Amino acid sequence: MKQDRWTLLHSILCLMLVPIFVAVQDALQFLWLSALGLSLVTLSFFALLIQSREPFWAADRISIARIFLALSVVAVYWLEPSAGWVAFFLATLAAISDLVDGLVARRQGPTARGAKLDMEADAFLMLVLSLCAQRFGGVFPLILVPGVVRYAFVITESMVGKGQPDVPSRPKAKVLCAVSVALLVAAQAPVLPLILRGLLGAVAAGMIVYSFTPDFRALKWN
Repeated sequence: MKQDRWTLLHSILCLMLVPIFVAVQDALQFLWLSALGLSLVTLSFFALLIQSREPFWAADRISIARIFLALSVVAVYWLEPSAGWVAFFLATLAAISDLVDGLVARRQGPTARGAKLDMEADAFLMLVLSLCAQRFGGVFPLILVPGVVRYAFVITESMVGKGQPDVPSRPKAKVLCAVSVALLVAAQAPVLPLILRGLLGAVAAGMIVYSFTPDFRALKWN
């Protein structure tokens, strides 16, 4: 089954941030282009929230908070590029919110919108952490891989479709995602040498690629 229109559009909007963060060198141009891109992504999250009439549970509010914490990481770098410790603290809070989100959701019972919001908030956090580590931390571009794989899969699936039934949810994949987020958070720490932050990004990239390999294999390529 192909991805729904919202997921595809959201993925395209998120991937549009990559060339802005990587290629735009002029500070003022980067500021307004990245602000525009992030605003569009935020609006897409808002569209997801209002398209369902399900009530807002506590877990949903935590997922929304994670999205705004991710945006706050970018805002800190915008205002003061040297404020790495503040960005690291906000990124840590965002990662912790993911753990709290899961605990609360299991207590209250999952909802379709809540599960989707949680997954997309995680993917967006990984994208933001990858982009900030590369743009503001100077980490080599391999660290972008964990942030873009999810969106690249969505777009690829929309073009080629599924050749097999959907790959079932895998506990291992969730663990790999959580560990990758932790590695990307650690890569924001200014105290770490650049080569070590790059190594953390490389490990996170390997984990995410390994996690998504069964999903890519399930696509109908011919």
